[in-house]
Amino acid sequence: TILFQAHSSLTTIMGCVSSVSLPPDGDGVKTLYWHLSEPMVKMANTNIEGSTVARIVGNQQAIFDAINGYSCPDVLPFQPSEGTRKYADLVNVKGCIRARVLINQLSIYEKLKGGDVAQLPYLPDEHTVTLAGREIVGSTMARLLLNQPVIFDLLTKPNPSAELPGICSEAGMQRAGTEIKGAWNFRALMNQQAMFNQLVKRS
Repeated sequence: TILFQAHSSLTTIMGCVSSVSLPPDGDGVKTLYWHLSEPMVKMANTNIEGSTVARIVGNQQAIFDAINGYSCPDVLPFQPSEGTRKYADLVNVKGCIRARVLINQLSIYEKLKGGDVAQLPYLPDEHTVTLAGREIVGSTMARLLLNQPVIFDLLTKPNPSAELPGICSEAGMQRAGTEIKGAWNFRALMNQQAMFNQLVKRS
């Protein structure tokens, strides 16, 4: 399995960023690395730019809690809107990949709750795989989608040697600790790795 690593500096991809680094909210073991901030909770309940990423991170909390056997809701707190579902079926259009990630979360959660789910609605296509291996806008969200089949498979077939194909690099983790545009994408990827690690431990 090829692990996609980012080696570019903060300045070459994202421009100048603050030198202030925010520590994660959790340790990634007992709690997720990143939780939705109050402004992001409000954003998750809107349809403005950034709302889908906010919903993805909000749902990650429920998925992580279910993996760890914590108390969790019957359904994910943030459901895809009708508009999101339409975007998911488009090809190579801005927003289509994150829409697919959000919809796939529903199936992952249903599977965790004991539902009879055979496969994810959306699997990575060639464009997603290519994008995930690059360092451009959209690559982080592509990695989230690329990783979801691995996580889904672990729910059915435990595999202690499983690896994620799209990981968050050190540079990505640094960006997650800033307030730059796109920081929540990196936080979502870090959270996904935490969920994966917990599933591997159960294998």
